[in-house]
Amino acid sequence: MNKNFRTGASSVTAISIIVIVVIIVGFVYFFFAPKNADENTDTTDSPVNIVDFEATPTDGGENNTENGGILVAQIFTISYTDEGYSPKNITINIGDVVDFENNSSHSFWTASDVHPTHELLPGFDSLRAYKPDEVYSYTFEKSGTWTYHNHLDPSQIGTVVVK
Repeated sequence: MNKNFRTGASSVTAISIIVIVVIIVGFVYFFFAPKNADENTDTTDSPVNIVDFEATPTDGGENNTENGGILVAQIFTISYTDEGYSPKNITINIGDVVDFENNSSHSFWTASDVHPTHELLPGFDSLRAYKPDEVYSYTFEKSGTWTYHNHLDPSQIGTVVVK
């Protein structure tokens, strides 16, 4: 009996060592392995296109494409000032992002029309007030003409046309 007990104990010890090694390797890989190139891309210094009325794609064609037809989203900026949105109207492509930057002295709440239900483009709603210097970003994934307003002051309006 003593021989079987020793064999069982050594099996438990071997399994415990294997489990500990797997946990350590997983920890090291998770925290120290190189990340995907897309995850490490720092976009803080990416160029931002400020447009007035109609935007043009970077390649001069009808689509924002580079690298053999792969869609390249552009980032557009609409500034919210004490007078309202500027520019009030822009034209972009599907997949482009619009950053609504609060450059005013008070909060804004950007949302699609119709006030107060915001049902014209469900999802296009900041869902809260954004304070000065905050930015609300929205990716337009559906073509159409999307009117929007400041939920806190519905007289402040704008339009995004998505091709």
